[in-house]
Amino acid sequence: MTGLTQDEARALFVLTTGGAHEDLGLGNAARSAILKVMRAVPEPFRPAATATSQRILVDPAAWIRGAEPAGQLGVLQAAVFSGRRLRLRYRSSGRRTAGTSEPHRPGEPGERVVDPYGLVCKAGIWYLVADQHGEPRLFRVSRVTSAVADEAPVRRREVRADLAAVAAAVVARYTGSNMRLHRG
Repeated sequence: MTGLTQDEARALFVLTTGGAHEDLGLGNAARSAILKVMRAVPEPFRPAATATSQRILVDPAAWIRGAEPAGQLGVLQAAVFSGRRLRLRYRSSGRRTAGTSEPHRPGEPGERVVDPYGLVCKAGIWYLVADQHGEPRLFRVSRVTSAVADEAPVRRREVRADLAAVAAAVVARYTGSNMRLHRG
């Protein structure tokens, strides 16, 4: 890693707690990657990078609230990376969704076929960003009661859409506010 400054080396080792990596089954891989990167950091910067990793902790989960089950996250992740449609049973919040006049009954799972863009972990809560009937939506992963990847490829309205932009647009449509998503 030539050309790395001391601040860049320190920035690499400000880590989040297991959370998202663990949920995705990547906890061990993340720890292994960090050890490899640490060995590649120029010798003069290693003490600062080590101190940073020991003294700064970023935990994206909200206080007091318990962890949400990531239930079907593995199936959703596989479909996202393989570019497959998903068949979901989804327990709605009961709120009205754009383009509908009646709310879904809360607590009762309904069938949905969606075309995923990707997954977002916001404040420790996982969401699937996907098109449903050609419109982008957010699906809270903890409300997905079952998920099956279809053999059919995804059919998104925007083939090369940016995940962060699509997610932010959906949130803005529902809340009237802008959500910033930071790539990590």
